[in-house]
Amino acid sequence: MLLPVSAEHGPAKMDGDFWRCFSHTPTGAVVAGFTLVIDFSEGREIDAAAESMNRERLFQEQGSGTSDEGFPPMLGYRVMNSSDDSAIVEYLSKTGEQYAAMSANLVWSEKAHDWRLDLSASPPTWNTVNDPTSFTEFK
Repeated sequence: MLLPVSAEHGPAKMDGDFWRCFSHTPTGAVVAGFTLVIDFSEGREIDAAAESMNRERLFQEQGSGTSDEGFPPMLGYRVMNSSDDSAIVEYLSKTGEQYAAMSANLVWSEKAHDWRLDLSASPPTWNTVNDPTSFTEFK
């Protein structure tokens, strides 16, 4: 699985399979988001998500899920919303002839000084994409 990385925006550190230390910028959120989804959904790293009432329950449910080989390659992204302490990033993928986007809510953790998944409302969701031209391609 190829994951986005940037010399400027991170990750700056790897603790085993857990990549961390992303820049406190919208681009840092973009680079962090998909990596955090992979880490959390495989049940490898609960700290990929910010503390919330849903985090423990979702982590246990996701822990019995598939490996990262079950994720389609991410082709691009778009930032739907961002501020100093949160971001919503959509990641574009394609299976067969159909495009889809995964929406990830992120929050800046002052405790970790890093981006974390925000699962307080819901886990990342997938939606069909009819026009992929509004996404920026990963290079």
